Amino acid sequence: MSTESTAIAPPRTGLFEHMYGVTDLEGARRYWAQLGFEPLAEGTLEAERAHALYGVESRLESVRLRHRATQRQGLIRLMRWESAAGQGLKFAHPLDLGSRWSGFYVKDVLEMRDAYRDQAALTGERWDVTDPSRLPVTDQTPSFYDPFVGIREIFVVGGEHRHAFLQRVRFDRPGFGSFADATPLACTEATHGNVVMPSFTTHAFYADALGLVPQAEPMRLDWTMPAIRQSLNMREGQAFTVIVYQVPEVPTGFLRVYGMEGPVEDRRADSRPGQLGLCCYSYAFPAGDLAQRRAVLEAARATDVSAVQANEFGETSLTFNAPDGYAWHLLEQGP
Repeated sequence: MSTESTAIAPPRTGLFEHMYGVTDLEGARRYWAQLGFEPLAEGTLEAERAHALYGVESRLESVRLRHRATQRQGLIRLMRWESAAGQGLKFAHPLDLGSRWSGFYVKDVLEMRDAYRDQAALTGERWDVTDPSRLPVTDQTPSFYDPFVGIREIFVVGGEHRHAFLQRVRFDRPGFGSFADATPLACTEATHGNVVMPSFTTHAFYADALGLVPQAEPMRLDWTMPAIRQSLNMREGQAFTVIVYQVPEVPTGFLRVYGMEGPVEDRRADSRPGQLGLCCYSYAFPAGDLAQRRAVLEAARATDVSAVQANEFGETSLTFNAPDGYAWHLLEQGP
């Protein structure tokens, strides 16, 4: 782990936004309203400015959605390009390089599973929805007299959506996800994001350049573990090492970084601004941070670091590619 990470100022919050390219803004607003999100801000960039910031020469119209329980982190940004650069990840395997997905907590994972399967049956839309997997959080062997304690999880993939929905069973974790009253489907803000890198050699960038800290030691997992195999649709023989990064003292908005063992398909070109579906994450930093952080990013081997400039919401921002090939957007908010 880097010895320099303690000198790097962290973001103001956990992962600020999960950024989704969409074909239909109104349809996307309606979709996210079912999960408790509502519009917070709107903005546009003309093609020249969009190219300077995101590397995509197309007019951009964006809507930022906050969750009804919080607007501090775990927001959604909808991005509609006049000419999208591509179809995005779509139904790519969860553990392909470049894969991303957004994590949420729900009150009833079976209700969520049924909602997507009912929608698919009604409309013919393709939704890939796994059955719930169980991840225990204690060493207790569950039984009728000692019921299961842990997490039930489903993975849901649509043409422009990649989500993991998790339900805590017989335990709680205060601060890790907030529910709003009277949400059509009881769901929190986005509580964590995920990236899949080709090896486990570059993950320290997130400490060195962004000021994140590891939640625990890295853990190696493989396909022989039933819950992990089911939730991530692991193929025979697959294995990875995962580490969870967080902003110090912030109990949510984590980043899970997976380092794969062995070859997998490289979809990183489909996982960046301009593509449809989940294409980027953002972090928010205090005002005045990015002018100096730009040099920190370059020193930590980030590439394609844009000039510091206004994004579609008028916020001071920049974009870059991390050494693992993932595109990121940083912005300034507040003091």
